[in-house]
Amino acid sequence: PVALNFGRKEKQVSLAVLGGLLLVGLFFRFSWGYQPSFLGQRSVFSRNRAGLSERVTGKFLSSLFGKDVKISRDGSGFSVGGMTVGSKLPKDYPKDVPIYPRAEIQSYLGIGSGANSTATFASKETPEKLADYYERELAANGWQFETSRFGELLILIGQKEEGRSCSVSITGPEDGETTFILTLKHEEKE
Repeated sequence: PVALNFGRKEKQVSLAVLGGLLLVGLFFRFSWGYQPSFLGQRSVFSRNRAGLSERVTGKFLSSLFGKDVKISRDGSGFSVGGMTVGSKLPKDYPKDVPIYPRAEIQSYLGIGSGANSTATFASKETPEKLADYYERELAANGWQFETSRFGELLILIGQKEEGRSCSVSITGPEDGETTFILTLKHEEKE
């Protein structure tokens, strides 16, 4: 853990620099043919790598924290020290872990390909329908699991013989959406 102790002046300078980087990023995004993600695909000027604003922000954060910080090309996440934080699952996420098809990912925190990770999802489905889906799909993918209910909370805990575990925590609907958290853990055997 890094402890940063900034005085008032350092905080003001840091905020001014971050504000400037934000303005520079917006300038590049809108003036050089880039389109924000809510308008669809990027323009023909876009290359298959992080844009200038993402690279500049990554370099700034790297110098601030003393570790290499990489920001994803679409700005949906970042990685530092092998840990990824964002709103998308990695491309090589374990295939034997089912993801409910009509669920929207809210957040992701993981190391590497997702073997050790936590992802939060939201769905319009009922907790019972989600639990039925996960019981069926976990069994089909070779997971041994138990289901427990604690009031509004449903928890499925699964194991595989390779030292892998999986848990799905499903909470009752709030504002019309059911939230569930999918946690994976892989313990290497010595």
